[in-house]
Amino acid sequence: MNFSLLKLIIQREYLNKVRNKVFIISTLLAPLGLVAIIVAQIIATAYTKPEPLNLGIVDETTLISQNLPRKEKNFTFTPLQGDINKNLTYIQGKNPKFNGIIYIPKQFSIKGGDLIYYGKNTLSVGNHNKLEDLFIQILKNQQLIQSGIRPSQLDSIQAKVNLSSVEVSDKGDIKQTNSFIRTFVGFGASLLLYMFLFIYGAIVLRIVIEEKTNRVIEVLLTCVKPIDLLISKIIAVLLVGLTQIGIWLGLIVILGSIISPMITKNTTEKRTRAEQQVVEQQSIDPASMTIQNSKPNLLQALYSTSPMILLYFVLYFIGGYLFYGSLFAAIGAAVDNESDTQYLQLPITLPVIIPILFTGHILENPNSGLSRFLSYFPMTSPMTMLTRFNSGKVEWWEITLSLILLYLSVFAALWIAAKIYRVGILMYGKKASYKELWKWLKMS
Repeated sequence: MNFSLLKLIIQREYLNKVRNKVFIISTLLAPLGLVAIIVAQIIATAYTKPEPLNLGIVDETTLISQNLPRKEKNFTFTPLQGDINKNLTYIQGKNPKFNGIIYIPKQFSIKGGDLIYYGKNTLSVGNHNKLEDLFIQILKNQQLIQSGIRPSQLDSIQAKVNLSSVEVSDKGDIKQTNSFIRTFVGFGASLLLYMFLFIYGAIVLRIVIEEKTNRVIEVLLTCVKPIDLLISKIIAVLLVGLTQIGIWLGLIVILGSIISPMITKNTTEKRTRAEQQVVEQQSIDPASMTIQNSKPNLLQALYSTSPMILLYFVLYFIGGYLFYGSLFAAIGAAVDNESDTQYLQLPITLPVIIPILFTGHILENPNSGLSRFLSYFPMTSPMTMLTRFNSGKVEWWEITLSLILLYLSVFAALWIAAKIYRVGILMYGKKASYKELWKWLKMS
């Protein structure tokens, strides 16, 4: 292996990509676009008022209509007399009197039943749930009154509980955590890794196809071995990926520190004292711990997650990319154009999707047999282990075993890719099949 020539090819490919205008623009705009979406959601939530709905009520039981307020939230209710069929005219025509009519049949009782909403447009999910909750509360109040308890009496004895999480290590170290943030970060890291594997794998595939179709590869192979050329392409794109991810991470931290006060102001105004406190004193006796107030901050919540997830993200990205990038390069060498790759990509893309499909199970049961298997299996371990790591207790030996299996599989993927690349890169005019690829693998 000619390392000086290999270094030259890697340097050329790397600089060719990072100096590209598309790379520069996408690298700068991606974090700005993410921040813009978050800010837009905050503004929309803070300043957008729900659309008012004027609803008619046809109640054959009077259970709801007699106890229903005239206005509630964004709803205005008007009791109607007569049969439901006659009242449907109120929602017909170009200028209907009501947005919809709610029909309560005679079979409806104080314990509940089925209601029907008539309208030109279907209720949104939010309004549907609000109406159901409102009617349920009315029925509950009626049941309390029948039992001799007034709703006001019940309200006076209600209590609210806020459960905070504190993580205790085997050494007795105590650190406050946020379960929701940790789960969100783990799933978000897994989803980003899933996207990155496809993005940079596709870049390798396109580079190989482009050089093959332009016959540039024939010139390159006169001075470098196919395996050296394959490795140089994969490493060059890996360096491009690490550069882009590093820039994104830096920009997100900077922009996040700027917009964090805006986010926390709208989302933590009603945060209780228990959620605003951090552990100041480490003690063997949990009852003797003292709590110190701290200003709520989104970044502080993110920092409560283990910083090791950044290291694991990089390690799993490198291993996952080398594995899938090798296979993508092999596919690119086996075809003449990108449209022919869809058929051959299927065995590669399906395993990557599996952890996404089982995300719910992994989040709820991070230490189940299925979750453990997916975190050890090389084709699914990068995404699964990141989700498991932030959702539950993962032993160090599990992560070590997962990484060892992943990086061992990289050598297997490179061996397969080299076999296919050596033969396929000079094949033209023939659409490769799985049977053909198997023949290439068996060639000495």
